[in-house]
Amino acid sequence: MIMKSEKQVSMDLCTPTCKYFRCSKRAMKITEKRGSRVIRVECSWAMEKCIGSECKFAYCVKRAMLPNNKCRLKRKVEVKSGLELEKEVVQEEEMIRTQLKKLGKHYREWEKLM
Repeated sequence: MIMKSEKQVSMDLCTPTCKYFRCSKRAMKITEKRGSRVIRVECSWAMEKCIGSECKFAYCVKRAMLPNNKCRLKRKVEVKSGLELEKEVVQEEEMIRTQLKKLGKHYREWEKLM
């Protein structure tokens, strides 16, 4: 099992700085400090820093916020080439053949179908 670092996990979470992130209470206040690119998001309803996707009033305009507070838009989709898919299919066929050989006569019936 591959463990993600804290930085990678936090990158997957929905954040209040996202352009699709909204507050149903309309209490989100975005401030930017002069002379720097630091953006601070505050909740004017709770008078604290916005906790982002953990808040029960948070939602995504694109409906991309998953139940575990992760963003579907930030998830990377693994794209496989045709050769990789073909190798995967051949490996699965070999696995099926070895399992059917253990069964005996059913293997011969399956070979006829191929």
